[in-house]
Amino acid sequence: MKKSLFAGLSVLEPGEPISDENGAFAGVDRESIDRLLELGAKTHRHTGTNGVAAPSATASGGLIASGGSVPASTTISIGYTFEDGARGETTISPLAAISTPGAVEAPPSAPIAKVSTASGNLLVNTYYYALTFTDGGGGETPLGAAVAAQRQPGFPSSQVELSGLNNGLVAAGAAGWRLYRAVGGGAYNLLATGGPSEATFIDDGTHSLDCSTHPPAGSENTTQGVSQLTVTLPNVPDPSIAFINVYASITGDFSGGSLLGRFPSSSGGRVAVFKSLELGTTSPPPVNRSIGGAHQIDPDTELLEWHWKRPVVASGALGSGTLGDVRLVESTGSFYGVLASGGASAAPGWTKLASAGGGAGGSIAVIASGLTVSPAEELELIGSGGIAIKHTEPKAKKSAITLEGDAAQLANEGMGVLVLKTSEKGITRPTKFKQYTWYCKEKPTNMREFDIWIEEGP
Repeated sequence: MKKSLFAGLSVLEPGEPISDENGAFAGVDRESIDRLLELGAKTHRHTGTNGVAAPSATASGGLIASGGSVPASTTISIGYTFEDGARGETTISPLAAISTPGAVEAPPSAPIAKVSTASGNLLVNTYYYALTFTDGGGGETPLGAAVAAQRQPGFPSSQVELSGLNNGLVAAGAAGWRLYRAVGGGAYNLLATGGPSEATFIDDGTHSLDCSTHPPAGSENTTQGVSQLTVTLPNVPDPSIAFINVYASITGDFSGGSLLGRFPSSSGGRVAVFKSLELGTTSPPPVNRSIGGAHQIDPDTELLEWHWKRPVVASGALGSGTLGDVRLVESTGSFYGVLASGGASAAPGWTKLASAGGGAGGSIAVIASGLTVSPAEELELIGSGGIAIKHTEPKAKKSAITLEGDAAQLANEGMGVLVLKTSEKGITRPTKFKQYTWYCKEKPTNMREFDIWIEEGP
């Protein structure tokens, strides 16, 4: 089965059943498609944020030697993924391998059996004896080799003396032994138990069999199967992470369902304990499905009919433009626009429109020392409240400005404008208006309270 490049969706190849990979084609893939459709249709945002990166730190875990049911002689591969708030899951982390203790080996030899007619109440029959080893925690090995003992007729008494019951017990790491007996062709039932120091037992017919206890079936070995698996949950490196998903596998293949647990990101740093390997149907995705936000829109290049461009620090950084573009020069507070292809301005194609500075609106007069305004020239100024100055009438060193509409009503709160050469920065301040805006490359010396100085001029 192949996987699609972007979302890692299952692609069935000829002859492959729909049930492959735990039915991913019809199951978890449908959920992934639905989530991606939701992102595109409802929650799509041009935030420019990155998706959650796949974890790079290796998983960490261990074992508790009792209290659980994790099988012995098992190597468990563990890993984890991160999941964002939109259910986008990363690929799995580097794996860690944890091995449970090896199972106790079955008894290496059959017990030694000797029939004695000196005493005992055993009836005539053939008796079979075999041992298992126990681990002290409820686990038991398969049944070892059996020995047969024939109780012959013609004797009033008979018993079987058994020895070598603890042979190999310590070497196998066992805690004790169990002796089972079968009569004729019957089942094995528990006859006796013992520890490392107990090597003999006499079956004289007086001991009751535990007919409800039998040795493990076939080759089943339940020793050392009492471990608990621990996994140290990682601290999350990204606040957009919502969950930590822990996966486990005893084959190294995480497909077909390997989810061990799902934890909120606030669980980072804690130790999760698993008494058994009960795995869910979810598997880690083959690709990172944490998408993040779409890239931020660049209004300079990606928006059509968007004439307001990003501000620049100085007029020399205006660069090239398209007819209708407008930019603010931050160092001077001036607006520049591309009115035609080229112009007498700070950069090719750009023309200074107005200053963004301003005080109260109202009647505005321009006292322009050294500034020539021709009768045919039309000046448009964007000032407080969006006031537009339609035309000028040059009179010596003054340009009278006619205001229209709402701007004319502000005449009583008028503001004057002085445009000066550097050599004129010390001229006497006019008194016609309460506030003046001074345009001069150096700070004027006769400014008063409420006046504004803009570092610009002829």
